[in-house]
Amino acid sequence: MYNGKKVLAIVPARAGSKGLPGKNYRDFHGYPLFQWSMLAGLNSSYVDHTVLSTNCPEVKKAYDHFSRICCASNRNKMGIVERPDAISGDFSTTESALLDAVEQVGMENVQWVVTLQPTSPLRYNGLLDSCFEELDKNCSDSLFTGKKMTPFFMRKTEDGTREVEDSMLFSRPMR
Repeated sequence: MYNGKKVLAIVPARAGSKGLPGKNYRDFHGYPLFQWSMLAGLNSSYVDHTVLSTNCPEVKKAYDHFSRICCASNRNKMGIVERPDAISGDFSTTESALLDAVEQVGMENVQWVVTLQPTSPLRYNGLLDSCFEELDKNCSDSLFTGKKMTPFFMRKTEDGTREVEDSMLFSRPMR
């Protein structure tokens, strides 16, 4: 709980990645990629429940193994929800998966939802708790963490300046 309000962490891990097939269940330093996000939710002092939202059979199988080896004190703090195929396509939004997971979990009075992307597994210990404390400190109602970088390809022009490849401006894939 955070300030007396229930917190739900959701790990959206759909099947069908085109850029890196099977990425959500691929091994990353000894664990399937999604498990690092699950562990971040389970290790937070503020998160009441952490769920995996997926339509991927391989992710479900890896989750079953993870839930069997997870210590008993965490089993009631975690779960899995079936992500419908209608919101699991290439153009489906993360928001639709989050709304579906909140509805399926049915936690009454969920006031905070934390999105833990499996493709961002490198979180330092205590990051989620630090984020909640930052929310409190700044009297904010939302917070986003990220790293500044550009997904565009650059090229050097004859005069030495750099510019974005025109072909990428309007045709780059959804990420």
